[in-house]
Amino acid sequence: MNYVLATMLIATSVHASAVTGQYVQAPTVTPQYIDTTATQYYSAQRSSARPAHRPEDCTDPTPGPSCTDVACSLLGSFGCDELSQSEKVGRACRGNYNGACLQASCRRLGSFGCDELTEIQRVAISCQGNYNQECTDVVCRKLGAFSCDELSQAETVGQACRGTDAKCIVAVCAKLGAFGCDEISELIRVADSCRGN
Repeated sequence: MNYVLATMLIATSVHASAVTGQYVQAPTVTPQYIDTTATQYYSAQRSSARPAHRPEDCTDPTPGPSCTDVACSLLGSFGCDELSQSEKVGRACRGNYNGACLQASCRRLGSFGCDELTEIQRVAISCQGNYNQECTDVVCRKLGAFSCDELSQAETVGQACRGTDAKCIVAVCAKLGAFGCDEISELIRVADSCRGN
């Protein structure tokens, strides 16, 4: 993936506060600042009574239908009725904790964006290592209304969210401000910093 934009120093900017009408200076956002903010999030969670889910910890799969069940239902009434289809779906679903990421990603793609075996395979592969759909939901919401509605975008977001805690992304983006987490390169950088701290 291209991390060039995400690792470049984002210049300090001045913007008007919508609530107060005053000018406030946004923080200088560097890769180090993002890493430090993610580390602070996990440190605060460790010291609380109930620590946040950390990706490297063992976790039970989130309840819900399996990836293969979701994939086969998306293929329609004759989905997975042949051994070769079932094998392809099974291979694509390896590493998926459940079908939540696949289901949410395909919902965003629309009824014709995720109805063929090759499309479903691509999305399922990008969802490998996602605990559920929370991270992809957060990233797509931050990108805006028409984000994640193309297959390549869904794949990029799914891959960025592998092993990433969605709550960490929310916390880091809150510190970065409105314009610190509104582009895919910025969100990929934040997700990378939130992975496995």
